[in-house]
Amino acid sequence: MNSFHTLLILRQCANFCKCEAEALISSLPPTAADANLVNTQTIEVKIEGMTCSMCSQALMNAVRAMDGVIECHISAISGTGNISFNTDSNVTPDAIVEEIEDTGYGASLVRKNDENDEWDEEEEMLEKSNARQAAQVREKRSLFLHSLIAVVPIVFFTMILPYLLTCSNNDGDMGSGTKSGTDCFAEEIWAGTSVTPITILLTVLASYVQFYLGWPFYRSTFHSLARRSALGMDVLICVGTSAAYFYALILTLLLALDRDDNDGHESMDEQKHHGIHFFETSSVLISFVLLGHWLQASALSRTSGAIAKLVQLQPKTAILITPKNTEDMEQKSKIGKVQDDLAVGTVEDGFDPGIHFYDEKEVSIKQIKPGDILKIVRGASIPCDCVVISGQLSVNESVMTGESIPTLKTPQNNSMCLGGTVCVEGLAFTRATSTGSNTALHQILNLIHAAQYNTPPIQSLADRISSIFVPAVVAVSLLTLVVWLIAGSSSVEDALLFAISVLVISCPCALGLAVPTAVMVGTGVGASHGVLVKDAAALQCAAGVRHVILDKTGTVTVGTPSVQTLIKCDGDDLGVSLPSEEWHVNDILWFMAVLERNSEHPLARAIVDFAMTECEEYLEKYPLSQPMEGSFVAVTGKGASCRVVNTVDGGTNVRVAVGNRAFAKVLGIDLSERVHVEMSRLEELGQTAVFCAINGRICAVIGIADAIRPDAKVAISYLVEKFNVKVWMVTGDNKRTAKAVASKIGIPEERLVSEALPAAKVRIVQDLQDQGNAVVMVGDGINDSPALAQADVGIAIASGKSVEIAAEASDMVIIGNQHSVWDIVIALDLARLIFRRIKLNFVWALVYNCLGIPVAAGVFYPLLKWRLSPTLASIAMALSSISVVSSSLMLKLHQPPRMPEARS
Repeated sequence: MNSFHTLLILRQCANFCKCEAEALISSLPPTAADANLVNTQTIEVKIEGMTCSMCSQALMNAVRAMDGVIECHISAISGTGNISFNTDSNVTPDAIVEEIEDTGYGASLVRKNDENDEWDEEEEMLEKSNARQAAQVREKRSLFLHSLIAVVPIVFFTMILPYLLTCSNNDGDMGSGTKSGTDCFAEEIWAGTSVTPITILLTVLASYVQFYLGWPFYRSTFHSLARRSALGMDVLICVGTSAAYFYALILTLLLALDRDDNDGHESMDEQKHHGIHFFETSSVLISFVLLGHWLQASALSRTSGAIAKLVQLQPKTAILITPKNTEDMEQKSKIGKVQDDLAVGTVEDGFDPGIHFYDEKEVSIKQIKPGDILKIVRGASIPCDCVVISGQLSVNESVMTGESIPTLKTPQNNSMCLGGTVCVEGLAFTRATSTGSNTALHQILNLIHAAQYNTPPIQSLADRISSIFVPAVVAVSLLTLVVWLIAGSSSVEDALLFAISVLVISCPCALGLAVPTAVMVGTGVGASHGVLVKDAAALQCAAGVRHVILDKTGTVTVGTPSVQTLIKCDGDDLGVSLPSEEWHVNDILWFMAVLERNSEHPLARAIVDFAMTECEEYLEKYPLSQPMEGSFVAVTGKGASCRVVNTVDGGTNVRVAVGNRAFAKVLGIDLSERVHVEMSRLEELGQTAVFCAINGRICAVIGIADAIRPDAKVAISYLVEKFNVKVWMVTGDNKRTAKAVASKIGIPEERLVSEALPAAKVRIVQDLQDQGNAVVMVGDGINDSPALAQADVGIAIASGKSVEIAAEASDMVIIGNQHSVWDIVIALDLARLIFRRIKLNFVWALVYNCLGIPVAAGVFYPLLKWRLSPTLASIAMALSSISVVSSSLMLKLHQPPRMPEARS
């Protein structure tokens, strides 16, 4: 995360939570981007004609050189570019397109990031991108098939037919009048002239392949040389095939001038006839290069399979519900408020399909707007983000979050249904909350799309190697030619073949594909497991991380207070008639729920939720009542009390109170020694201790805390043992609670920081970075955003209302309804896996070139008689790129690490 991004997040945090973030702003270095951000426009450009990463590098250099361009990312894999520029400068979208076209490539605008422009639907854009890739595959296949039409006759007449004739002559009369295969080709079949019809045919076919099918190589080479930009593989292909073609053409012209007066120069005549075979060399080279481009394009089209899978999740239509009778709805709204506690499948939404008349119509999802009522049936894909207002659904969210167990969605739990997920069971009516490009599905697609434009720092190494690769290979090829000619042990043809093989086998494409293919496949795999990679640079940082800092609330813990302990105080006389002879926990919970359901305090909500869960059958028999009118009293920071009419025994008036020690003093309630001991014990465990008193007598002590996620200890132990990292917990909670949580999850006290404000979290990250450590920060709220932005790798837990700012500040986002600390293990494991695959791809590319070039140059020929013809060299060159792409595609087989059994 750069300092400018950190500055923005700190300002956002200061605006939202009034923290100490402003104290850090002045310490950040200034950036020129600050002046350009306000008037920045981003465009996406479709680019045609790129064949390798060197093409994209040359284009980026050209576009970045334009005054006013802030950022430029171009992907040779997807054939698109994402360019940001200052609108106050002379740069315009048309000027950028013109610059790209001047570089020798086709360009057209895809979309403009401007609020005044109409945005295409994200799905349509991705479909167009997939269509472009499919068209490129078809185009490259067509070029290869067209080359076969010319190459097959060339190979037949230059290699197969002479061989067959030679074998035939060897089986027959081998006297002095027998001709060799070449002689048969030149004289015996079409004798009488030095230029035969087949020679003309070979020249025409080879010229067709060289200049028509091979024109893109010449065009790319011309523009690279004219603009002095990075030289790519096209230059090597152009130089190598041109050398072979023009060598064959010159010898063919010399043969045409020969009037059969050899004057004993049989060797020269033989050399001229052999020179025609170089038509086969140049044509077959281009044909195999085109085959490699076709196979490479086919493989690359599969690297975006995860994105295509996500796009297919979006249904085309939705069932729109239109209520008919507004008056009935208003009446139902009043009824719903009264029956809220007993209603199942309805909320105070004003619409009940069991009572109201309505029309339903299948419409395009483009017509859906936030607030519309939608009907979801079994087996249907949910059309947009929505909440259930009636009925219930069991939703399979595995394609979005990686969670295989369906999630129950009901009005009571206010569950969010994500667009693109599938209803496996049930029927419900939902209200749309986000549509179009605002849905979670489209935001995920945007994140993946943006991440695949980014490259980790190691890509710069590949770019530097590639920038000098082609000139170095040309120099090695010329050196090979000169050495073999000076050695005198080989003919000019052999020396030229060695030099051409060096040009052809060298493949900078494999280097260029090593990083982007791994990033594209890996980010897609991550999305299928609920991990979104926003910045590819984080992959490299995560591979070398040594410190992981965890926020407590919402990361290590669930993020919502819940009842952890309930201690019943036996022996106290309630002074009321209870429905059962013995004092039962359900009775106590019933009184507490009646009181606390009228409070908005989080602890009150925790008590009510606990009672509703633990006493489900009891509440069906004895529904909750309401406090007596005017009796409810809440004292801020202490507790609440009320009078309750006990409807179970016929209307007994009962005083119920729930609160802390200070509230007991307010009410004049004496806490026994046992109650003091129990409350102190719970507080030592990091729980908030409260009492429940009925008619002034203590009947229970309750411990409430933010529950620790059940996998926290196992995940942290795995990070320490398997990843060899030091795990910290930094929280704004008090020291006692923080210490209790840390001790339960295995974090030592020296790596625990409590009562830390957002600015303090940033300082902790900076201190570790100043010691030369790579730091991962994991958090889920606005208060974590500054530290997420400052860390080398920021991981945001996508939950809660403040997730948008936290996700904006992070490099990776974990999505899903049921988060776990183990998701952090999955995210870091994925990052390390992708970076390891990038390094493996580099090994494939570099080792291939280091071994292939010496073999092609004939270094081993004098001793081992090993040589590599240009044809085989072209096959090897194509296989090098395909091997790198296949290596990246193997990432699709990755399965995240399984969580081991919890240790006692």
